[in-house]
Amino acid sequence: MLFYILTGTLDSVINANYAALFPELFRDDASRAKTNALRQAFQLVAMIISIALTPMVTEALGYGLTSILYGILGGVVILYMTFTCREKEPEPEEAKPGLWKALKDLLTNGKFWVAGLANAFYSAAMSLVLASVAFYVEYALGLSSGQSTFLLGAVLAIAIGGVAIWAWLVNKFSLIPIWRAALAVLAITFVPLYFASNLAAAIVFSAFVGFGFAGVITTMDLIGAKIMDEDTQKHGLRREGIISNALGFMNRLNGLFTSVAYFLVSRVYLFESGDSPGPHPDAAARFLMTIVPPVLMVISFAFSWFIHFSKPVKTEVQPKRP
Repeated sequence: MLFYILTGTLDSVINANYAALFPELFRDDASRAKTNALRQAFQLVAMIISIALTPMVTEALGYGLTSILYGILGGVVILYMTFTCREKEPEPEEAKPGLWKALKDLLTNGKFWVAGLANAFYSAAMSLVLASVAFYVEYALGLSSGQSTFLLGAVLAIAIGGVAIWAWLVNKFSLIPIWRAALAVLAITFVPLYFASNLAAAIVFSAFVGFGFAGVITTMDLIGAKIMDEDTQKHGLRREGIISNALGFMNRLNGLFTSVAYFLVSRVYLFESGDSPGPHPDAAARFLMTIVPPVLMVISFAFSWFIHFSKPVKTEVQPKRP
């Protein structure tokens, strides 16, 4: 628990600053869509290594050696990013944002709440998928849980190519409708998995999920950047770090929604864990993998209709007070 708290805290610190750099370095939707497609593609490669291939790697090397190798690899990448990325230096006369004023403005910003909750429900859906895919493969498909690697691999491999398509759609049309379309597509693509009865069908249907997943990860960060742009435009202060951290906190609310899903499956199907799955493990697996995630995505999609952005104007930051 202590290790999880430590790594989670450090992850939040790193990602708050990393996310704040994105709208600062890239100022328009076109460059953001292109850049975000690249970084999401690299993130998906990392997910293939860390999630899809980990069962095979740990089987060959053991958990201890695997954790050391992953720690070294992740550390090198983070340090390289840290020491090679250069942001625009603030002007000497630029005013610094106050914490309490920033929090007050953020808590009264309806777009922050809408985007944060939409992202939280989406994250809960994908968290359930990652947590239950091995259970789904073993009990719903009747295969070895290790073969979940093929399903996760299909999702992530298709998503790598899909981010380029979604980035092109953002450039051709506009951000908000493409974001909504991505949420809707991801919700729909979970449904066929309910009817999969063998590994081949599940892999094909998982590829559809990967395409919808690519659309959400390509557009969701652009929504956050828009919120930061409007905040700077309205208040004349650069508060990307505070906003990105708050959005990250909202994202972590997904644990509340996944807990509700596990509570329901324990009551309906008497599911306790993978070792004690209850009398109907196949139905419980399909419930967690193919029923709850699309419901969560429909809720996320519904939230997306309550957010709109005006056309950006040139932003002036406030000078320091004498």
